[in-house]
Amino acid sequence: MHIPLPRDLEELVERKVKAGQYESASDVVVEALYLLAARDRFLEGEREEQRREIQIGIDQCERGEVAPFDQKTIERIKARGRERLAQEAERLMAEARRLAELSKQPIDEPAATDR
Repeated sequence: MHIPLPRDLEELVERKVKAGQYESASDVVVEALYLLAARDRFLEGEREEQRREIQIGIDQCERGEVAPFDQKTIERIKARGRERLAQEAERLMAEARRLAELSKQPIDEPAATDR
């Protein structure tokens, strides 16, 4: 299969191979496609989560569990969103610290968590 790429992407692939990050251009494209598939799975999961959340709201409305949408509601939603963002940021920072620590080990040694 031959797939022509825009020049900037060709150069990116060439740089990755030349830097020794990949053995061939094919390896770069394979990893890119795996990442694309992973992103698609992630986005589908996000859509499913949104559908579940919407259904919860519909069910609450049908049971009469509604409240006015006023400034107080907006502030409560914003506060909850900020809290979730802070939790996710902390989770991502912990993962970044873990990966940074792992990257300091020689490749041929197993990570401390693998022992």
